[in-house]
Amino acid sequence: MKLKVDERTMTVTLENEDGGEEEIVLPVRYEVCWRCKGRGSHCNPNIDGNGITASEWAEWGDEEKVTYLSGGYDVVCEECEGRRVLPEVDRENADEKAVTAYDEWEESESLSRAEEAQERRYFERFER
Repeated sequence: MKLKVDERTMTVTLENEDGGEEEIVLPVRYEVCWRCKGRGSHCNPNIDGNGITASEWAEWGDEEKVTYLSGGYDVVCEECEGRRVLPEVDRENADEKAVTAYDEWEESESLSRAEEAQERRYFERFER
């Protein structure tokens, strides 16, 4: 399964029932990136990936606080790669069968990622 996005379309290549490949082409529209909220950058997750507690903030010096608040720890958005927007399927203008196939593919991919994450967590227990 492959996913390719250009300016106006999203092409998903799926394996069909015969074992061959089938391409589904869907129109796209662009939404403001959820991660950076359209800024193109966000704070480095190594700095505040899990949030900064009040006690951590109290431990920071004034210079670190100013750097943080002024975006000095920002990195290019990991989600949109600095483009500030993300392509989304334009469901209003897409073929209904194509959207259904895309949704099924997306759900399958999501389940695979969840299963992989669960396996990593399981095997990490033995690495400690």
